[in-house]
Amino acid sequence: MIELSKKTRKELRKLLIQAYAKELDQHLFDLSMKFDDWKNKKIDCWDLNDHIHKFHDGISRDLFNTYNARGVDDIYMISRALANDLLRKEEIPSEAIDIVERCVNDLF
Repeated sequence: MIELSKKTRKELRKLLIQAYAKELDQHLFDLSMKFDDWKNKKIDCWDLNDHIHKFHDGISRDLFNTYNARGVDDIYMISRALANDLLRKEEIPSEAIDIVERCVNDLF
């Protein structure tokens, strides 16, 4: 286990919240397109309701579990966010960047 300073751990948690919001935004945009389809009469209310239900029970729940899992290392999650272009390398604290990059290379 890597020992990071309290300040760095706090910065990583803030970055994870930002990554979570960015990833959720991407999926919410996709859902919003279904609302547009409904408004434009391309789908009916039942189809829209089904999309909302699938979003809530699927993507939304998966993201919540991913970002709030107990025992999951923040370094792993930061590496995942970096690999998925949810964070930029420049945002990651210098104390953690080397291990994050190694994790990206090892896992992704």
